Amino acid sequence: MKQGLGLQLGKRSPEYTNEVSMVEMNKENMERMSLQDGEQVYLRTEHGGVTVRCRGSAALSQGVLFMPYGPPANTLIGPDTGSTGMPDSKGFEVEVETISGTKLP
Repeated sequence: MKQGLGLQLGKRSPEYTNEVSMVEMNKENMERMSLQDGEQVYLRTEHGGVTVRCRGSAALSQGVLFMPYGPPANTLIGPDTGSTGMPDSKGFEVEVETISGTKLP
């Protein structure tokens, strides 16, 4: 909802930028990495990487991430559209690394 509100204010608004620069993680995964809400993590896929802030979520299963669609997420998504016109934004592996160097196994 915050992403939508920020979008209404404009893609350059602090509200939109703040929301699309956040990744939600399972709280237990965050604890294993000694992460607190708002800390920065580096996300990497075979297509690229980006530094974003993290937020804990009890609704996500261990090992699952959620990131709103926006410019930071685009750096992680590959160009293949499977003839749909939209790149696949779900179900791919993402490496999570704390800025201090701890990786999520």
